[in-house]
Amino acid sequence: MKCPKCRSEHVELESYNNIQCRVCLDCGFDERDELDSVGQQKASKKAKASYTPYKTGGSQRVRR
Repeated sequence: MKCPKCRSEHVELESYNNIQCRVCLDCGFDERDELDSVGQQKASKKAKASYTPYKTGGSQRVRR
């Protein structure tokens, strides 16, 4: 098994939440960090406020 980052053969397999994860001994790549970041959304409050699944109405409606 090789490291996906540096393609080194010095990889150690470790169990994390019943999943086999790769930890590279050369470059320090840790697959457990990627598993933790899955599912987290990186959006600011400003970006969340500007999104709406509905059409805007009233004075904010764009006229052509």
